[in-house]
Amino acid sequence: MALAEETIPAGEAQLISLLRQKIVDTRPDGKRDAHQKALGLVKANFTVLHGLSDELKVGLFADPPGNYRAWIRFSNATAQDDDIPDARGMAIKVLGVPGEKIIEHEKNEETHDFVLVSHNVFIGANVREFAIIADKKEKEELPEFLREDPRLAAIFTATLRKFKNLLGTDYHSTTPYLFGDGRAVKYLVRRQNDSIELQENEADLTSALKANLEQHGHVLDFMIQFQKDEDTMPIEDASVAWSEDESPFIKVAEIEIFAQDIDNDKRRALANTISYTPWHCLPEHRPLGGINRARKVIYEAVSIARHDELGEPREEPTSDDFDAIP
Repeated sequence: MALAEETIPAGEAQLISLLRQKIVDTRPDGKRDAHQKALGLVKANFTVLHGLSDELKVGLFADPPGNYRAWIRFSNATAQDDDIPDARGMAIKVLGVPGEKIIEHEKNEETHDFVLVSHNVFIGANVREFAIIADKKEKEELPEFLREDPRLAAIFTATLRKFKNLLGTDYHSTTPYLFGDGRAVKYLVRRQNDSIELQENEADLTSALKANLEQHGHVLDFMIQFQKDEDTMPIEDASVAWSEDESPFIKVAEIEIFAQDIDNDKRRALANTISYTPWHCLPEHRPLGGINRARKVIYEAVSIARHDELGEPREEPTSDDFDAIP
């Protein structure tokens, strides 16, 4: 095997098809299958750093460095109550990005998505393991199943935790992505150290986010981690963390979340209808691995179904519309 090389197991496409149908059919009408509860939709700038080395000037991060508007949606992974241990999501939609994107029917849209969560690995290694976990959860057999699998139990224990606010945690891609030809990376977003004390509200993360953005903006670093070894940093096992000692994260962009009021009806409406998929990206950053191959099929199917159920058009937001929403 080589770096950034995928290995597709036999039967994966059929398993993804079954998962797609099951997920579309079993989620509530008009709802996402996961990350249903939006904790806040915030406005931001996504700014590619000047002076990047040549090896980093790829795709979205190529010269000349771009300064883009962005919508960031924070969410609970599964819980409706914020004080229940859970993972949290951070989905970034960068606006005004030129170039054809991977998804054929959206190839001319000028948006680029990053989908991240509050833990550094995915809850299952691959599509088959994720399908087993989903089946055990549906049958209410997951606790017993985890007791028999210490590796997965440890991942679940670390993933499901309480949070006091949404800005003070790291957000990870968990899955790998191309970074140009023959190179793979994972993504990380981390708040810069500063003197602003974050407000906390474990039982109401939206209120904490609102309080933290009322007076101050916040800057976060967007970083990449290169795959250095195909065995210890696998493409097809999303449950394995890549060693930061072996491959430190490199900062390539900054995210400035403005001081703003997130509490209005237009924001809440967009937070409900907006869609994110890691496949809405430039080809230079194509998602890799089985979990991402499943996401391509499942995310699109869920988005189509829920927009049909809501009677809402399935449209990408634009830079021109950014200022029209307070």
